[in-house]
Amino acid sequence: MLDADLPRSTVTFKAISYAERATSELQFYLTVDTTAGQTEEPENPDTPDQPGGDEPDTPDEPGGSGGSHRPARDDGPSTGASDGWKDIRDEIADAEDGDTITIDMGDETEVPGEIFEEVAGKDVTVEFELEDGVSWTVNGQDIPTDTGLSDLDLGVSMDSRGIPVNVFNAITGEYSTVQFTLSHDGPFGFTLTLAAPLGRDNAGYWANLYYYHEKGRELEFQQAARIGRDGRAEFRMDHASQYAVVIDDKSHEPEPLPFSDVPEDHWAYDAIQYVYGEGLMAGTGETTFSPNGTTTRGQIVTILWRLAGSPQVNYLMDFSDVAPAAWYGEAVRWASALRIASGYGDGRFGPNDPITREQLAVMLYQYAWNMGYDLTGGGMALREYGDYDQISGWALEALDWAVHTGLLGGKGGGILDPTGGATRAQVAQILMNFCAHAAEWPTRDQPSGGRSSRSAPL
Repeated sequence: MLDADLPRSTVTFKAISYAERATSELQFYLTVDTTAGQTEEPENPDTPDQPGGDEPDTPDEPGGSGGSHRPARDDGPSTGASDGWKDIRDEIADAEDGDTITIDMGDETEVPGEIFEEVAGKDVTVEFELEDGVSWTVNGQDIPTDTGLSDLDLGVSMDSRGIPVNVFNAITGEYSTVQFTLSHDGPFGFTLTLAAPLGRDNAGYWANLYYYHEKGRELEFQQAARIGRDGRAEFRMDHASQYAVVIDDKSHEPEPLPFSDVPEDHWAYDAIQYVYGEGLMAGTGETTFSPNGTTTRGQIVTILWRLAGSPQVNYLMDFSDVAPAAWYGEAVRWASALRIASGYGDGRFGPNDPITREQLAVMLYQYAWNMGYDLTGGGMALREYGDYDQISGWALEALDWAVHTGLLGGKGGGILDPTGGATRAQVAQILMNFCAHAAEWPTRDQPSGGRSSRSAPL
């Protein structure tokens, strides 16, 4: 039976169901300890602050070709053996394969381009230690040798606030979130490793790095790393932007699909990967998903039940065709109690009946209402479809909302097909859209319970 073995797991969407949860999440990530285990470096009165780069120092011979940077200086950061960029450059020049040079940046963040040019191509690792436990590492073999390199500002602003909270909510983890912004703008020209302090209390958890697309106002997963005992996580990066780290007990790295009938170029591959990874839908076999297979009413209420966290409810369920011990039994009980789906009105629920598009729209609508979302704001866009008159009266409001929010669309030729079925691939896409859009929907203060007063055969 399809989806009978779906794992009962709490999914990420649970964390964005209520406005008050979103508020508490914001408060939580703003108070993450990013300096745990770090000690404050004493000031060295013998080391003068480095001026802004316009001193008439005598430059070294330029490194590389075409680079734009200031010459190495006699003052500035230091290593255990060198003081100032000029001496550090000489130390790098004398380093042997396998050596590691650690540079204490003090209160500086900018590195002259010729430092990177000096180490380029060598099997020498350079560590740049900044304030507040932030550090960068680069191996010379990751730096190109055939181009000039510019000065690079390695500054990192931890706990920045440039990413809207509702964008965070779409991927909120179980523990906390941290924003940070890099001072440099754009590509580095090579790959560096950032060690970001996330707090020793988070040691052992996963730090999931997301890149923020400001224009699209969305987060794109980059990589996941374990947080070490020192409370830091390391990320390999080749460009600068605003980033978010979602701390969780699991990696957000998408798992490759085990389904032979869902190739990577399948139109719904990303959606199927999402619902499979979140435990919302399972395969119809060990290596099959059946993307073109039909979706039943029992499967839909089970998916929504698990999306809500598989809650247990005390409700007398008296459908003649639903055994309480069936794999969908508790889901039907829950859906009936909240009027998300209430059966056909003749004592039957029809758990094995194919779901229609208008039934699916109503179930999603009632689910969203129960989760506290404000569902006003439709525009009767349904009238634009040629089969508008085939929409059941009890489904008009929900279908209008689903179309208006982009959850459902036409099938081409100006047809909405309200009584048509929904394939498993289509349901996967709708569910992914639902979870993504929910982060932007307004919430309301109203008791839960089905909204519609119409008699809907659901």
